[in-house]
Amino acid sequence: MMDTHSIDRRLAVSLAALALLLVSFACYGAEKASYYTEPQVYRARPEPNREAPFGHIGVTGVMVRIYRDVTVKVEKTMPGSPAAGKFKKGEVITGVNGVALKGKNPFVTLGNALTKAEAANGLMIFDVTSVNGKSKRKQTVRIPVLGPYSPTWPLNCKKSNKIIEQAAEFYADKSKSGSVFKSRGIPAALACLFLLSTGDDKYIPPVKAYFDGFPRDTKRLGTHTWNNGYNGIACGEYYLRTGDKSVLPILQYYCDDAKLRQKFGCGWVHWGTGVGPGYVGGGLMNPAGAQVLTTMLLGKECGVNVDDKTLLGALRFFYRFAGRGTVPYGDHRGEGGLGSNGKDGMVAAAMQIAAGSQGDASVYEQARQHLGMSMLTSYPVLVKGHGDDGRGDGIWRGIITSYMHRDRPTQYRKAMDRLTWWHDLSREPGGSVGIATLAWHNGEIGSSGPGVALSYTAPRKTLRITGAPRTKYSKSYTLPANPWGTQADRAFLSIDHNRKYYIYGRDEPTHIPFWTLGSGYHR
Repeated sequence: MMDTHSIDRRLAVSLAALALLLVSFACYGAEKASYYTEPQVYRARPEPNREAPFGHIGVTGVMVRIYRDVTVKVEKTMPGSPAAGKFKKGEVITGVNGVALKGKNPFVTLGNALTKAEAANGLMIFDVTSVNGKSKRKQTVRIPVLGPYSPTWPLNCKKSNKIIEQAAEFYADKSKSGSVFKSRGIPAALACLFLLSTGDDKYIPPVKAYFDGFPRDTKRLGTHTWNNGYNGIACGEYYLRTGDKSVLPILQYYCDDAKLRQKFGCGWVHWGTGVGPGYVGGGLMNPAGAQVLTTMLLGKECGVNVDDKTLLGALRFFYRFAGRGTVPYGDHRGEGGLGSNGKDGMVAAAMQIAAGSQGDASVYEQARQHLGMSMLTSYPVLVKGHGDDGRGDGIWRGIITSYMHRDRPTQYRKAMDRLTWWHDLSREPGGSVGIATLAWHNGEIGSSGPGVALSYTAPRKTLRITGAPRTKYSKSYTLPANPWGTQADRAFLSIDHNRKYYIYGRDEPTHIPFWTLGSGYHR
């Protein structure tokens, strides 16, 4: 048995370590606070004491990186872009169009400058300091003028329509978007969904060509949950749009694979058949599994054979998270707080399909509304999350917040207008789209940018996941009227604002007190 002196010594060391840790946090906080002269709104704001990726400055073609003290340095310029050959690697950008970057969030400042330039004369005049810091100059970059966003953007908006057209032409042309379609991964599925979401039939052939390229032996499609889920959604949407039966074997495989690999009767892991119960509570990976649920619901509507036990187990599992914190990564309590790295949006899409078979008064419709409002309200944690640093949020935010265009138009308008800078910062020269502020593969065409492009088309309601009505190819099916809980539990699905709860200031109440529900990572 350990003596009391030994315990006291260890306790003293632990307390000293804790004190040192608290001091370091305090110093870090002071350092962080001392740089910025504006209040923090977005959690993606760079931290002064470390480097951070930035990627491209919108359509200019300037590729930059953020170094310590929030120093924005040029990495390169994209060939053929407006900025090509106008900057040297290592040069420092200190301002744009008369606005200094110091003390400000560079993402927001540069994004706002893009929006204003596209609405005016297209001029981006950068303040540049030389690599050795001895000279300063102004460098002008002229970007195409698209005009301003309309008050109702992306609907009834000339600028939004131009952005959609440019992106669609890019993704439909394999000579330009080859890196997106080089594998059967998430970016390719998202590009297909975006092309279908335009509502223009001329973009159907590239989607057909994508699925025509799948192996005829569907077993070779593999057991990669992420790819199967996203491809399954794109496959189902394509069939419901066209009635092309050639893709039904692919969709059938994904539904069969879902049955074979479902764990604990409710969810799925990253890939393969193994499972690590200690991994994120139960070993499940909900950011991947949520798309499998949507695939099965679309499969049911497309008329392929879907195992009811598999479908209903997953439906119950994911439905019960709505209204109880955010959708977690695994089989555990909701994570609490704001933001879910897009998982709330992923499950909202599944509830959208489920509601389509049950009617607007169903619990699935209420869950869809609540999860949509959750994505809308969590704008400060834009593109933040576990693992790939917010890719899921970047993909699903614009898709799902469009639900609120009908349900809460004032909140939808406010949310979209807050993020014009992010949308314009995400766009690349040539029409392609990335995900601004993303740390994972930031600036690359293959980093799931078509998900951001869907933000412009989602309000058109041309896809089943964005609110399109059932098509002539849709088959009828029924789901349980209430997959989990009691009538009283539906109170948690309200999207009415709570006048007594605030997180962004007294003038903006939040629809639900997230933190009151606690977090799955704390006792």
